[in-house]
Amino acid sequence: MSPKHRLVYLLVLAASLACSTVVHSAATEQKRKYSKTVSFGVRRVHVDDACMTIYASLLAPDFFDNLERIQTPQGAEFRKKSDVVKTFPETIFVKIRAFVSKCGGGSTAEQEALSEVKLMESLSFEASWERDSETRTIGQVSIKRSPKTRSAFYHDWVYELSVPSRDVPLTDHLTVSIFTQDGKSIASFTAAL
Repeated sequence: MSPKHRLVYLLVLAASLACSTVVHSAATEQKRKYSKTVSFGVRRVHVDDACMTIYASLLAPDFFDNLERIQTPQGAEFRKKSDVVKTFPETIFVKIRAFVSKCGGGSTAEQEALSEVKLMESLSFEASWERDSETRTIGQVSIKRSPKTRSAFYHDWVYELSVPSRDVPLTDHLTVSIFTQDGKSIASFTAAL
């Protein structure tokens, strides 16, 4: 095959791959299937001498598993098997997992440990449901913090927020914000199915 024919072949191949990717993307936009845990974000933040990578995910026992979102001309429709599902269950859980490592200098290991514990134990969380431009603050969010686990390079902190969600439409968005003790916002996550 001559260099000219090889170039034409590669261009045709690239064009066909691009077309199939676009078609595939459009098809996946029409239907989305969920599993037991729905990830809704990762943030990297720097607070004082601590560097954090924070992950957020939604959980609800057996609710999200096999839930499908289907885009119809009338909007999003949610189904489990052949049943239409319109609202969240009575309670959903938000799991916040923070991997913390040192990113500053100048302090001893003992000072770092005390500073990290003070920071991570003082974090507060706020949650709200959003629909169009309306925001409804959720007042009764309970928070359970697991003890940190250590590795050679970071500490792992886990928080589980219990969010009341009875009769909340699946098309509403859940926003969770994390604040330091002095009220500074360090991260915000929005879950939209």
